[in-house]
Amino acid sequence: MGILLTACLSINRVEKKTNYSLFIENTLPNEKLIIERDYSKSTVVDENYIIMIVCEKLQKIDFSPKQSVMNLKPEAAEMYKKAYLNVLKNKIPLISKNGEKEYFRNLYKIGTEFEELDDSYTYYYDDLDNDGFPELGIKSTGYTCILKYEQEINEFKVLFSNPSMYITILGNGRLWYHDGLHSGTIRDEYIVLNSNSKWETVFTLEQGIDTFPFYCVSIDEYKNINLDEELWKKVTTPFFNETPNAIHSKNFHEIFGELL
Repeated sequence: MGILLTACLSINRVEKKTNYSLFIENTLPNEKLIIERDYSKSTVVDENYIIMIVCEKLQKIDFSPKQSVMNLKPEAAEMYKKAYLNVLKNKIPLISKNGEKEYFRNLYKIGTEFEELDDSYTYYYDDLDNDGFPELGIKSTGYTCILKYEQEINEFKVLFSNPSMYITILGNGRLWYHDGLHSGTIRDEYIVLNSNSKWETVFTLEQGIDTFPFYCVSIDEYKNINLDEELWKKVTTPFFNETPNAIHSKNFHEIFGELL
């Protein structure tokens, strides 16, 4: 999984015929796009057709969180917390992203000594990958990671790590990358854990706010597709409406206080 930081350029310039009409109308937030097209002897896929496809792809995405249920008995819930606490205390190694056994303190851009894991860090203890069991998310100003305990094989692994302060853990195998303003551009990515347990970027949004504003989408094979402001708002509003609903973070003592 990589964070896309490419500037949004108007590279989707495709030959267009002048004798056509097309409009995209969305009367309800989740209503399917209504398309009307009238071409005369045109066999070239034009820019507006690509925009139509991109908008349809965005509107088909369900951004609402999937309800996960952790039916853990009290003793099992305590067992998971103790297990993660022992990892943070460097008593138990875990499998790094490179497939090697490492203690938490030695993980590149993640690890730190147990004594430094104070309230300045943000923690997420919840079902973060939608498997019904708790994972431990850790976030600082310099990195974001998710640790996973696979109880059946008694093994810990780094489920996700990224040396960035711009990652928000939405929960249920969903992440949001948001760079609020860099070189006049606001960048967002929607990242999900796929069926192969790999993190993948579903789409990237770039919004330029300098002298020449632009609204740009990359999804699947369609890269850096420019939309006008009105259409941009229609197709991205469901996503941005959901991002404030990220799972709640806690401090270290709220999660592990009773075990210390």
